[in-house]
Amino acid sequence: MKCVNAKIFAWFAFVVTTFWLLGQFAISVGDDLGYMFTDSVLHKGDGAMISGVWDCFTTQAKHYLSTNGRFLVHVTTHFFTAIAGMKIFAVVNALMFGLLWLLLVKFVARPVDRGVFASLLALFMLWTCIPDAGTIMLSLVAFAVNYMWTAVAYLAFILLLKKSRDSKKEFRRNYLYYIICGLASIVVGSLQESYCLPISASLFLLGIFNLKRINSLSMTMMICFFVGSCVCVFAPGNWCHAAQGGGFTIDSILRKSGVLSAELLVSVISLLMLILVAVIIVQRKYAMRIIRENAFFLIAILVSLMLAMLTFTSSRQLFCPSLFSIIVIGRIIMRCESHKLFRIVSVVVMSVAMGVILVGGYMLRKNTYEIHSKVLGQLGGKSSVIIADATNANYNNENAGVRFLAQEYAPDPLANETLHLLFDGYTKRGLSRIGWKNHKSTNIKNVIPYPLKTIEQKFADYPEPQLIEKTSKYRAKTVALDAKYKSVRISKSIKKAKDYAPFKAEKSKNMLPYEKVEHNGYFYFVIMNTAPDTIIDGREVFNVKKARMSNKMRAQNT
Repeated sequence: MKCVNAKIFAWFAFVVTTFWLLGQFAISVGDDLGYMFTDSVLHKGDGAMISGVWDCFTTQAKHYLSTNGRFLVHVTTHFFTAIAGMKIFAVVNALMFGLLWLLLVKFVARPVDRGVFASLLALFMLWTCIPDAGTIMLSLVAFAVNYMWTAVAYLAFILLLKKSRDSKKEFRRNYLYYIICGLASIVVGSLQESYCLPISASLFLLGIFNLKRINSLSMTMMICFFVGSCVCVFAPGNWCHAAQGGGFTIDSILRKSGVLSAELLVSVISLLMLILVAVIIVQRKYAMRIIRENAFFLIAILVSLMLAMLTFTSSRQLFCPSLFSIIVIGRIIMRCESHKLFRIVSVVVMSVAMGVILVGGYMLRKNTYEIHSKVLGQLGGKSSVIIADATNANYNNENAGVRFLAQEYAPDPLANETLHLLFDGYTKRGLSRIGWKNHKSTNIKNVIPYPLKTIEQKFADYPEPQLIEKTSKYRAKTVALDAKYKSVRISKSIKKAKDYAPFKAEKSKNMLPYEKVEHNGYFYFVIMNTAPDTIIDGREVFNVKKARMSNKMRAQNT
C-alpha cells in the first residue's frame, strides 16, 4: 500500500510540475483584464481596481444580476487576477490540474489497475482530448477557473455521492455530517451551469429508476445539489448574457447549432459515439454493458449537447461533455489494457506525444510571453499606439514542425484566434486602465502588429495612390504584412479620409475589424488577411466607406 501511495505521489508531482512549466507563461488579455475591476457589468469600465477580497464579493453581487450566476467561480477569478497575481495562480492552477488528473485516474481505472498505463492514459487524454486545452487550462484565469477548476469540484462531488450511495454505514444520527455534505453539495451545484444542468439531469433520471438504492445521505446531497443548481441557473444575469448572444430565437439556435456541429466533428465526443456504434455492431452485449455502466455520463453528455444547441459560442463550452467522454473512453480502453503488446505500443506512443507537447509547448509559450511582456512595457507612455511586434510571433516562426504539433498549447494573442490583442476593445480598455492607472479611460487607441516604419516599407513597391477609384465609396488595394494581416493605405489629402471605415470585402455584408493609425500623411488600416471576394487587375480590393458602426464594431475598435 505504501508503495502504491509513493507511486501516486511521484506521478502527481510529475503532472503538477510539467503543467506548471507551461502554465507559468500565462498572460492576461480579454476577460482577465475585466475581472481586475469592480465594474457593474463585466468590461463596462465604470469601476475602480479591486483592492481587497470584499471587492470581489460585492462586484459579483452586481454581476449576479447583470452578467451570470457563477458567483463563487468569478469571486475566485477576481481574487487571482487582481490580488494574488499570475505567479501564485500558476502554482494553484497546476495543483488543480494535478487533482483533475488524479480524479480521472480514479474514474477510469480500478484500484488494482492504477499503474503506469492508467496514469499515462489519463494524462494523455487530458492534454489531447480537451478542446482548446492550451487556451482553457493554461492561458487565462477566467477560463481555467470556470472550466478546469469547476471540473475538479464536480468530479469530486460525483465520487463522494457514489461512495455515500454505496456505503453501508448508518449516518442518520450524525446531523453534522449531513449538514456539511448538504452545504458542500449546494456550493458545488451553484458553480457552473454547463456542469450542474447535465449532472442534475442524470441524477434525476437515474434516481427515478433507482429509488431503492438511494439512502438518506445521498438523497440529501442530490436535493442540495439541485438547490445550488437553481441558484446558478436562474440568476438574472444569465438571461442578460443569453440575450447578448442572440437569445433563443430560431435563427440564433440554427446558427449556434451549425457552429456546434463543426466543433463536434473534431471532438472526443464524436470519437466516443463512433466507438459505441462500432462496439454495438461487433458485440451488442458488451456494448449494452458499457452503456449501462456509464449511463450517468452518457446522459450528461447528451443533455450538455442539447443545451449547447441553445447557447453555443465557443469550444470551451464543450469541456464538460468532453471530460465525461474521456472517462467513458478511458474505461473502455482499460478493458483492453491486459494485452501486453497493446500496452507497450500505447505507452510508447503516448510518451512521445507528451514529450512533443511539453517541449514544443514550452518553447512556443515562452516566446509568446516574452513578446507580450514587451507590450506591457509600453503601457503608461505617451503614445496611444501599442506596437505588438509580430516579427518573431509563433505564427511567423520558421520551425513549422514545432508550430504544427504544439501550437494548440500555446495560443498566440497576435494570431487573433482564441486570444486577442488586435481588434479587441476589451483588451485595449483593460491594458489602458492598468497602465495609466485611470479606470475610466482608454489610453490605447490602436494595437498594430508591426512598427509603422515596417508597415510603410511594405508599400514601397506601390508608390501610386492606394485608391483604385472613387464612386460613392472607395475601393482600396491591400498589401500583405504577413500570413495573418494586410494593410490598406489612404492619403490624408482625400476629403474626410479619416472617416472612411469600417471595411468589408466586396459583395459581403460582414464588416471586418480593423486598426487605424496615422503616419507621414497617410491613414494605415490593418485588417485580417482574409480572402477577398473581388480581385481587380490582379489586386485584392476592399470597400472603404463612411458608415455608421454597430455597437459590436464600436466595442471592438474602442
